[in-house]
Amino acid sequence: MITPQYIRIMARYNSEMNRRIYAGAARLSDAQRREDVGLFWQSLHGTLCHLLWGDRQWMSRLDGWPPNTIANPQSPTLIHDFAELHAERENADARIEDFANRIDEAWLAEDLTWYSGAAKQTMRREKAGLMVHFFNHQTHHRGQAHAALTMRGVDPGDTDLFLVVPGLEAEPRRVPPLTVPACHASDLRPGGFRVAQKPCVRISLITTLSDAAVKPWPMPNSTFSGSPL
Repeated sequence: MITPQYIRIMARYNSEMNRRIYAGAARLSDAQRREDVGLFWQSLHGTLCHLLWGDRQWMSRLDGWPPNTIANPQSPTLIHDFAELHAERENADARIEDFANRIDEAWLAEDLTWYSGAAKQTMRREKAGLMVHFFNHQTHHRGQAHAALTMRGVDPGDTDLFLVVPGLEAEPRRVPPLTVPACHASDLRPGGFRVAQKPCVRISLITTLSDAAVKPWPMPNSTFSGSPL
């Protein structure tokens, strides 16, 4: 299930990864950023432009941003100057995080209808699934940008979400207490210990999974016949 919390985590991840990618790109020359290195959008600069173009296009549908004035095939030429592109990227990421903090489950359950230039038809899809596509598109092309950096010997740092986004530490799992009938003298049988129909155990207090302990009631110190528990 896609929740508002998922959207907020992914928005934070997007912002931090873009900061790392742009910091790495700033270590290259302008010629190196513009060189065709075989990426889908040819160069690192073109890929970063397309990423911003894609985010703007989807946010124009999802949050009322101004639509792009150039078509997708021209997206690598969105912004020529790298410093301006960097500034516009930071501005977009801040707005995406603000958007993520405003949406709720009711909004995610709604459908969005739009005309897709890629599919050449009017589309209708649930917003929750479209948000997955939104973040997946970012990760897809950002991976190509990462490759362009590493082939130049630039390490942008960790990319794993759990290392990039703070505050994802797991909370202790709570285990509901186990209710078991108490043992009574009537449960003892001559020659041994046997319980009919119901289990008879002593349960220590359970708070978390690591504290769980189930201990059998001590057996009588006598020889018994028949079947024990």
